[in-house]
Amino acid sequence: MPRKRVAPTEASPIITMSGMPPVPKFSDRGVIMRVMSDGHPSSVRTVVPTGIDVIDNYLLVNGGIALGRIYELSGPETSGKTTFGAHLIAAFQRAGGIGLVLENEEAFDGARYEQMGVNTDLAHIGRAPTIESVFSTAGKWALDMRASGFKGPLTCVWDTLAATPTIKELAAGLTPKEVKEREMAAETEDDGDDSDDGVGKGDKKGKAGMDDRAKVISGGLRKLPKILVDTQMALVVLNQVRDNIGVMFGDKMMSPGGRALRHHTSVRLRYYGVGKSISDDDTRGQQNKLWVLKNKLGDSMRKNASTRLLFGQGYDNDWMTLTHAKEMRLVPQDAKGAEGLALAKAALAARGWGAR
Repeated sequence: MPRKRVAPTEASPIITMSGMPPVPKFSDRGVIMRVMSDGHPSSVRTVVPTGIDVIDNYLLVNGGIALGRIYELSGPETSGKTTFGAHLIAAFQRAGGIGLVLENEEAFDGARYEQMGVNTDLAHIGRAPTIESVFSTAGKWALDMRASGFKGPLTCVWDTLAATPTIKELAAGLTPKEVKEREMAAETEDDGDDSDDGVGKGDKKGKAGMDDRAKVISGGLRKLPKILVDTQMALVVLNQVRDNIGVMFGDKMMSPGGRALRHHTSVRLRYYGVGKSISDDDTRGQQNKLWVLKNKLGDSMRKNASTRLLFGQGYDNDWMTLTHAKEMRLVPQDAKGAEGLALAKAALAARGWGAR
């Protein structure tokens, strides 16, 4: 049934911008402002292309990584999460920006980042001993970079959330098995704590602070988004996956971090499985499927695309473009080589690729 339109009368006059009362910039309950033609301050203003056409134009839709937003990439071991993070650092450097890597696994390999095109002389790396330090370090780094006068795009890659303990876990000296059990227990509970610091109070011995990780992440994510928007920095969280034991229907995988991470992220990507190995005389790598679990900046439907990662070289952009065109049935299935790639690019350009 169509909606009924009510004609304006003397009792319900049309209010124009000139007739509106002045809106104060600040009030005791927060900031109030009009939504102008150039959008809200938290609107996406700058997008940095990853250089991978399928990810930019199909999975992310809006053309790349949006500054001021939070992204999550999860997947099993050896699925390519760290390589994806290195590729993003290189993409931001090509756009005139700087990337920060916060890692706790003590496995940073500068040579591997250079293979992905990263200039390690311009990249920043920091050690993140606890989850609390990740939020404080990322926010302070972004504010310091802007205070120094740097105008280029900023990104922070956190590698990885699942391997980073909280202050309590670090002090308690918990084993990885105990940390994993706490993570799985925290996934079953709501992390709706209202405390500013996000740290649970009054934990009983029987509970042993099982949901401390979720509460710490929830508290940090309530403060960090404003800094990300003000400094125009993109936060990319690399995360592991866990088996969701006991689930018969739905997603049989879950990523640590509680519900807060799912709520605050604008885009969630996931690799399911390790993928198919590639091995011949010239190239070695793996093929996989990259899924979109959430996208607040584009289509909400779950999408997936085939990816091809060549060891020591990075993502095979041409192969991914041609394969995607075949999966969309835009080119013949036997298309190959430079001629097939040209057909694929022409067909995808007709659908709006590269127009953003």
